[in-house]
Amino acid sequence: TAEIYRVVEHGQLFQAGAGVKYPLVSRASGVVRTAGLRGDLRAYLMRGGVSVEDRPRPHVAISGSVFVGL
Repeated sequence: TAEIYRVVEHGQLFQAGAGVKYPLVSRASGVVRTAGLRGDLRAYLMRGGVSVEDRPRPHVAISGSVFVGL
């Protein structure tokens, strides 16, 4: 027999963040008009939900990417 386990819980998620773009290429014409690097920093605060602790839990996410504008 197959057993199904479910966990249903309610919680809240708060988030704030910022990002920066660093252009490496910027042209008035051409196939690639702009290109560069982008970095993001985001902070999360999770309250409630499925957790071992009853206090809010902070998390941080950092990401980087390359952007191209045609």
